[in-house]
Amino acid sequence: MAPPDVEFSAPLRLPSVIMSVKNVDTEKILSEQNAGARGNALGDALATLAPAVAAAAEAEPQGALANAVEVSRMLRDGKLAEVPTAFKFPEQMRATIAHDDFCDDKDIPVIDLTPVWAEDGAGMEKLVDDIARACETSGFFHVVGHQVPDRCVKQMQAHGRKLFELPLDRKLQGSFAAGSTAQRRGYSCTPKTVTPSPALIWQEGFTVLGGKTGQVDVESYAEKIWPDDVEQSKDFSQVYQEYAAHSMRLSLVLKDLLIKSLKVDPAHFEQYFESPMQVVHLTYYPPSPSPLEVMGLNPHYDMGFLTLIAQDDVPGLQLLGKDGNWFSVRPVPGAFCFNVADSLEALSNGRFRSNLHRVLVNKERPRLSISTFLAPDFNKSVDPAPELVDDEHPRVYRPFTFGEYMSTIRGAHLDHITNCGHLLDLVRIDASTK
Repeated sequence: MAPPDVEFSAPLRLPSVIMSVKNVDTEKILSEQNAGARGNALGDALATLAPAVAAAAEAEPQGALANAVEVSRMLRDGKLAEVPTAFKFPEQMRATIAHDDFCDDKDIPVIDLTPVWAEDGAGMEKLVDDIARACETSGFFHVVGHQVPDRCVKQMQAHGRKLFELPLDRKLQGSFAAGSTAQRRGYSCTPKTVTPSPALIWQEGFTVLGGKTGQVDVESYAEKIWPDDVEQSKDFSQVYQEYAAHSMRLSLVLKDLLIKSLKVDPAHFEQYFESPMQVVHLTYYPPSPSPLEVMGLNPHYDMGFLTLIAQDDVPGLQLLGKDGNWFSVRPVPGAFCFNVADSLEALSNGRFRSNLHRVLVNKERPRLSISTFLAPDFNKSVDPAPELVDDEHPRVYRPFTFGEYMSTIRGAHLDHITNCGHLLDLVRIDASTK
């Protein structure tokens, strides 16, 4: 069963030359919600800047969209004196620590899944206890012993880099249709629609969707990006499909372990995974000349059930500690980084913790990550298992479907998300005063 489309606004991409000129109110252009108003504001800016636009067109024949790679290249070439305003985050939201500011006493645990494959009873008992402890504290842990071939991950990373190194116009051939209301798929640059943000984020991405089989809709996008290179298009698709299948298998294994760690009837959880949605997302974070003014991804909570991230060796992922301070997650070679998402927190009746996290960039090295998001069925009411609700542990969240959470609830509270608010707070049973 194909996952349903979720309606989002199409992102607005401004020509980089417009963003670079100080007397143009780029925030006003970006804030226009109506397409006609956007067009009028953009047209006024273009008319005012006709000479500059003409010069930019001559210097950049492809035309530079509001894309972090293009902006970064222009900055390195001396065409821009600073990061364009549209990418700058408000002072109060900017990071005050670097992307590699590690804190050993806050680092997330490493959990080995070897007992799963060895059918080690004593090892399994410790494993599920370790998972429960990690999910109750930071909501994050590294996964090793996962049986996803290292070759598969490295091939995916290599093809991801090859994709993002292409000229912008080639990559845009594989983007979702301009003006489409369907969920973002294919190539995207500086997206502002998945996680609402007060500024454009410093990244590029490539997203495809799938379901329980681990098969994803990648071929049509690859064919558009490499229309004259059938072999490259085929190789990219095959590698993506293999990775998606392995990551889906691992996601479902972790789902079973999470159920064991909650000590509840598995049948209650299984109903949410008859037709789950899988999202496999490549993200490329270019270097930035002013990394603390921008963000690779602004602070947010994941909305699905669980997330798995294959990172390269460049740090950037940061979590908010219980003490209210951010800390960097140290990449572990060969590991996946797991985190609890909102639906799992609700299904655990608040026992497991969906945590605020963000991504920072650096001046020297690009960063590549591969994220797999597992989401429950769209139309099933998210209800905790009966064993998790009693007089001492009353129900924390009202019933909602994941489809409602992703569209209606999210769509009505974009400002709340932009300001780092947790969407789950709006469905708390005691949320009537919020």
